[in-house]
Amino acid sequence: GYHQVRRRSGDAIPAPSLGDELQALTAGLRAVGVRKLVIAGDLFEDGRHGLRELEEELLSYLEAERLELVCVVPGNHDRGLSESRLPVRPMCHLGAWTVAHGDGPRPEGPCVQGHEHPAIRAAGVTRPCFLYFEGHLVLPAYASHAAGCQVLHDRRWASMRCAVVGAEEVVDLGVVSALARRSQPRRIR
Repeated sequence: GYHQVRRRSGDAIPAPSLGDELQALTAGLRAVGVRKLVIAGDLFEDGRHGLRELEEELLSYLEAERLELVCVVPGNHDRGLSESRLPVRPMCHLGAWTVAHGDGPRPEGPCVQGHEHPAIRAAGVTRPCFLYFEGHLVLPAYASHAAGCQVLHDRRWASMRCAVVGAEEVVDLGVVSALARRSQPRRIR
């Protein structure tokens, strides 16, 4: 609903279909045979406007892809989800792991979080990435309008590993601080 919200505000931008918007996510889900889905927040840009239509589109998409929506953890953009037919919960527990949005305090124990939209920018290219270390996974955004938060020079992520989302696979690039050092321009004397 990002594009719809922007258009209501007077911006002249195209509004892609849900299928177009979820193309990268759909490819990834199909590639590994995912059958169950948990959403870690920011599902809608603003659920107060057009929630019913967006919700119906999402439910049709899930049915067509034969995906079970386990739960939606609301994010800071998901206003209005309390009135939704979707399985909304403040956090979702999957075994020892807790899925949280990430804009509040991190829960105890192993955690999967959204909110940050990590990405790596190098040589003029931006790619979404996963950040992780033992017991903590930060998810990338799967939306065309979410450019992503550059992780290379943000100290919060320095000790985490970075796995970039490529066209056909996810590639572990190593620890963020080491990547940042390698990406610094070198002076020639």
